[in-house]
Amino acid sequence: MTCLSFSRIQEKDFKFTSGKLEELTRYTWNTGKYSHHFCPVCGTEVAVTHDDLVVVNLRTVEGVDLTKLKLQYFDGANLL
Repeated sequence: MTCLSFSRIQEKDFKFTSGKLEELTRYTWNTGKYSHHFCPVCGTEVAVTHDDLVVVNLRTVEGVDLTKLKLQYFDGANLL
């Protein structure tokens, strides 16, 4: 099981403070609608892009304290 904490951000409001999205390893499947971006060194999923959204893995954002956030549980495995 993977435990990721994501936040959706409009692409126009998102920017990397170090590196670029293009430097990450990109993976798509099925319809190709969603692009998953992974660190090429450790394999951590950093972001998912779709249309004008960037969905960021908050565990990869420096300075974010997950214990201070109101999190919403999402069980994607049981959507099918």
